[in-house]
Amino acid sequence: MPVHATVAYDIANARGRKLAHRLLEQHGEAVNFSVFEVEVADEAALDALLAQLEHFIEPTHDSVRATCIDPRRSGRWRGVRTSRLAVE
Repeated sequence: MPVHATVAYDIANARGRKLAHRLLEQHGEAVNFSVFEVEVADEAALDALLAQLEHFIEPTHDSVRATCIDPRRSGRWRGVRTSRLAVE
């Protein structure tokens, strides 16, 4: 069953931002420059997408967040917790 999610990133490095943006464009639509609504095949595919995004971040100050927006999965949070400001 497809999974719909909102993915947001805060990446300081311009190259990392550009690569993250291009990757997310392949899976969904930008609703802001660093916020996307994506559709992937299943939860494993969402985890794989987040793992790919990890390659573009600096763990000490960048972050990536994903929230499932499928009503049956509302409230389930996934993400790469990398920022001291990140909240789980």
